Amino acid sequence: MAKPNPEIFRWALSRLGISPRATAMIGDSLPSDIMPAKALGLTTVWLKGDVVFGPADEGAADYVVPNLEQALHICAQHHQPAPDQDKP
Repeated sequence: MAKPNPEIFRWALSRLGISPRATAMIGDSLPSDIMPAKALGLTTVWLKGDVVFGPADEGAADYVVPNLEQALHICAQHHQPAPDQDKP
């Protein structure tokens, strides 16, 4: 089992016990990282560097960034826990 097979994403989500809506995928490959994650409902962040792996349809990702720092910033902003999730 390997990317782009969506089963690897389902397996990871199951092992972590989290839902696709609560998860983001940061990847540098549209066909192997972004498209299968998007199909399962994950937020997708395409790390578009100097080299583009696969077809370059920027609309395939929720966010397109040039570096990992910006990708992590988007994830931190987008996936803030709801206020009641912080309470024991």
